[in-house]
Amino acid sequence: MQEHSLRMPVLWTALFVAPLLLTGPASAQLDKQEQKCANSINKGAAKVAKAQAGDNAACIKNGSKGKLTTSIEACLTGDVKGKVAKAISKIKTGDCSGGSPPSFLPGLKTNSGAIGDTMKNKDLNLIHDIFGTDLDLSISADKAAGKCQAAIAKAVGKCQSAKLGSFNSCKKDKLKAGDTDIQACLGTGTGGIPDGKGKISKACGGDFGIGKKCGGQDLNALLPGLAPNAGAGAIDAVIECRVCGALNSLDGLFRDCDLFDDGLANGSCPSFSQSCQHNIEAFCVGGSNNGDPCPFSGNDVADCGAPGAPTVRCVPTSHARLDSATGLPSVIGGILFELIGGDTYSAGPIDPNDGTGTFTCGLTDPIGLEIPTIGTACLQEVGGCADGLIDCDGGTALDLDMVHHHDIGPIALGLEPGFLTADCRGTDPACFIAGDPSCTAHATCADMCDLYCPTLGAGYEVFTSGCEGFCRGGDHDNELCLNDVNCEGAGVENSGECLGGNPVAHQGECTCDCIKVGSGDPSPAGSFWCQVGIRTVLESASPCDQLDIIQIIGQQCVPRTTETITNTVLFADDDESLTINQSDSGSRISCGDLFGGNLSGLAAAGNQTSYDGDLGDSATRTIQVCQ
Repeated sequence: MQEHSLRMPVLWTALFVAPLLLTGPASAQLDKQEQKCANSINKGAAKVAKAQAGDNAACIKNGSKGKLTTSIEACLTGDVKGKVAKAISKIKTGDCSGGSPPSFLPGLKTNSGAIGDTMKNKDLNLIHDIFGTDLDLSISADKAAGKCQAAIAKAVGKCQSAKLGSFNSCKKDKLKAGDTDIQACLGTGTGGIPDGKGKISKACGGDFGIGKKCGGQDLNALLPGLAPNAGAGAIDAVIECRVCGALNSLDGLFRDCDLFDDGLANGSCPSFSQSCQHNIEAFCVGGSNNGDPCPFSGNDVADCGAPGAPTVRCVPTSHARLDSATGLPSVIGGILFELIGGDTYSAGPIDPNDGTGTFTCGLTDPIGLEIPTIGTACLQEVGGCADGLIDCDGGTALDLDMVHHHDIGPIALGLEPGFLTADCRGTDPACFIAGDPSCTAHATCADMCDLYCPTLGAGYEVFTSGCEGFCRGGDHDNELCLNDVNCEGAGVENSGECLGGNPVAHQGECTCDCIKVGSGDPSPAGSFWCQVGIRTVLESASPCDQLDIIQIIGQQCVPRTTETITNTVLFADDDESLTINQSDSGSRISCGDLFGGNLSGLAAAGNQTSYDGDLGDSATRTIQVCQ
């Protein structure tokens, strides 16, 4: 599995995606103009990378000597001599008829701006991988140390150019022979770029000038991005990582860069590093636009119309549902937040025959949601959720349809009279005795849910279920409860949730959540869905440090998708006539960009439903976007 970390302000949401790539080897004659297009793009891209790498080395050399009129960081992106811009302007995108990529390489970038950004970002990321996040702090003014750092930066540029050049040569030779398996030019398994002419060995096989220019110096101090293992091997690995990611993005490939960089599946090549922001939805409360989305500009009357009773407001929210009577969104709780968390995404090997692979998502750190007058909702990752799926070629239906029912006991009783009772406590009177190990309330509810979900139609399966009035998770799992305090254990990890509110509103009712993956039309290339296990701990104030816990709300598997996700809550608020129904959609990027770490435009939608909370039954929706 290839795992990547994505830093972001988040809610309980998600993202992801990506188009296609190529098939295996072919032996047919290929269109010469298309070959010319494919080769010209990569040749031009390599020149952009060479120009940016040259700027990087010059900025470090001159910065160490105090010869810059700007900061080193400003120098890196300043393109003082215009060489980077010139290289971008000379990319021969005109060789691609009508600006279209060749049919055998549909993910190839053919826009010179996008090509330039891909290669510039590669080299800027690479130099920071080695010297740390702020070169003005890490580049030394000491003469010997500065010479060492400058020599390494120059050698890094030569090495990455050799790798790009060898890839381009391999690609050109393959296409000339009628072979479209371009990804093989990035090696297979743990292998690297084919080095038929020995250019990679010559440029990258040495020690990057360490022995000649850095003798006796502390490499971990001079190369802080690689500490505590700074050295030639670590330098080559980060070059491999960034070259692999850039070529994935440029050519629309999905090479496993984690295996490529050092031959190990160890998470050493975290491609997804772009910052993402949460798209906060806001709705009008009161005023002539009551219930409508609003821009949250700070002027409530302008956003939502004439004042209404009691007061017109534009409320940023992550809790919204449709009112069954009006069909309009009803704001039932404003959520303001701004703590930083992170997401991880892992893709299994992509099958070249259909472009699909397993896909999982999770959290790197707890995520804090600031809730005014209440505290901070801290989301922590827990395991136990099934894998999702990514389709790099497209054609697999990946829309998610979720149906939640507050009380399926009567339905299950009609389907299987053997249950004898319409609640999920069973018939064993011992189930009413807290802590009795023979109580099987959740298991009985799960059996009911197994009966109910298939009645919704083909493809519906159980997502989760639970019996209200019983602890779920933790040391007191399946014990009778009236409040969450009854389910507390020795620490957060050993605590569970009392299903059904505080206090329990509907003792013995069986809640059932069903899901159907692929309810719509076949999805485009780059589509995915996954789910992350989340435990929510309410603390009185940030940060999320478990020192001021108010309540442990419990854990759920939260679905995320680039496609449409629909939530339908039946029997909401225990009212047979009330249905909550909402849909959201994300947006996808190519698998090449995904594996290359270029996440702009990626968005994922997520929905989560809770029963008998302080706001009654609610459907929570969020969208994560990368800009």
